[in-house]
Amino acid sequence: MQLNKSSSEPAYLQIYRHLRRQILTGQLLPGARLPASRRLAREYGVARVTVTQAYEQLQAEGYVIGRPGAGTFVSDQLPPPLLPSAHAFEPKFSEWGQRVLGADQDTAQAVAGRPPIDFGFGRSFPHIFPYDVWRRLLARYLSTDDIMLSRYGSVAGFYPLRQALAEYLGRLRGVNCTPEQVIIVSGAQQALDILGRLLLTADDQVLVETPGYANAFELFAVHGARLLPLPVDDQGFPVERIPVTNCARLVFVTPSNQFPKGGTMPLGAGWHCYTGRALRTHW
Repeated sequence: MQLNKSSSEPAYLQIYRHLRRQILTGQLLPGARLPASRRLAREYGVARVTVTQAYEQLQAEGYVIGRPGAGTFVSDQLPPPLLPSAHAFEPKFSEWGQRVLGADQDTAQAVAGRPPIDFGFGRSFPHIFPYDVWRRLLARYLSTDDIMLSRYGSVAGFYPLRQALAEYLGRLRGVNCTPEQVIIVSGAQQALDILGRLLLTADDQVLVETPGYANAFELFAVHGARLLPLPVDDQGFPVERIPVTNCARLVFVTPSNQFPKGGTMPLGAGWHCYTGRALRTHW
């Protein structure tokens, strides 16, 4: 066993995981006696209480039993060693699950081939964020409402935050909405996933920009959509190039600041009519 004392993982957890792995793989057989805690602590240069904590965790989970005056022993009631099996159970995924797995593999391959210089987007600047102010405000608010901390909130998000956002959006973005129309999500991907579940069925067509936000495209594909890419120009999404014969269920655009080229769609492009169909784009 090798302890990494510079690791963020506590030493007792490293000892616990090592012994647990030995038990599950059969290296420590049922009835085997574990080394005395004092001896193990001396051998690895840790406090005895560190080893004791690891043993107590193993005992709490039923891997070992303590016998006063005799020591700590591997339990006799363990199932057979949990080694990988050629007949391991593999769940049968739904079509949606298979598409998710396929998207994950594509992403993993793309990340594996990433060059040494990373021009990835969406990075924050932790050195300029006012963490001290944030912590003070958070502590001040949490100290005013103990009941709030012990109950479930709305699935749409914290209501005072939705109120503040509705006021902000109306004042600075010109969006006329009520707090009831605001939903708090963990990020753009969750918002798009919710919209995909509500609006898309398998084989629906989605118009997208190219180049565009690839993460959104992967998500639409997971929902079974067929993507119809349209090359962007200096003003972003080219509404005038939408094929007259398309049967798109959804259009995904980044109008105020096209991603990644940065163009801005003109206001006139928000309403585009073509043969037998009208496409409305709001932002």
